Amino acid sequence: MNLAWPGRVKPAAIPLFSTDCCNEWRRDSVDRQANEGSEAMTVDSLNRQRVLALLEAFGAGDLERALSFCTDDVDFLTHAPVDVLPHLAPRHGKDDLRKLWTLVQSRYSEIRYEVLQIVAEGDAVAANLRSFYRKRANDRIVAVDMAVFFTFRQGKVAKIREIIDSYDLVQQVLEREIGPLITGERVAGA
Repeated sequence: MNLAWPGRVKPAAIPLFSTDCCNEWRRDSVDRQANEGSEAMTVDSLNRQRVLALLEAFGAGDLERALSFCTDDVDFLTHAPVDVLPHLAPRHGKDDLRKLWTLVQSRYSEIRYEVLQIVAEGDAVAANLRSFYRKRANDRIVAVDMAVFFTFRQGKVAKIREIIDSYDLVQQVLEREIGPLITGERVAGA
């Protein structure tokens, strides 16, 4: 697993973005097609590219570009324990989503996605992602597999639903085994 690919979406066997950051013309072309539409592309492939462009922008830290792919009233929901991860509470609208994404960017110095699988059908796109977040505090990597479901309205993302292994995520964020906390077992050295 190569973790030396900062701020980029790395599609597994989906050659949309080059690892060469000098391909600005290609990224601009994808942005233009994704935001304006392209008669040569199907809705499925266009929405697929829009999702990849959104992930690319978010991973690169360009939140305004990422938000440009969303409707003003975008809904965001991650199925996660909000009592442990309060920043993952449901969000509504670009301003709310911007606050969440700004908080995530402030906690992690590097964010990278590997797209393991992506399927598009009309206004729905499903992505199986492996995401990597490098903690600013200690440079440790949090690696999370997630399923993300995007719903489009008039060419923009109107809903984002994430399903993650929250048990594993909490352990990685806290950097400790949480099983004993749940079962009440004593932990050696605690």
